[in-house]
Amino acid sequence: MRKGTPLNLTHFRERARQSGHLKAAALEPSEFLSALRARIATLDVAAAREDIGRFVSDVAPLEIWSRGYFLALS
Repeated sequence: MRKGTPLNLTHFRERARQSGHLKAAALEPSEFLSALRARIATLDVAAAREDIGRFVSDVAPLEIWSRGYFLALS
């Protein structure tokens, strides 16, 4: 996200439908953003840090993670 890579909503929608996480035929950008923010609101940030920390050599950058941080990025 920080690198400015645009969201390919068409690809996301197809993968979400394929996995069964999306039932609707269409997904508007506003709907995606609303769902993303709702998910961020319930995120267990400490658990996410712990999960990701196992896969990175330097966990220090993960310390800035918070719900507010992810909402700002979104």
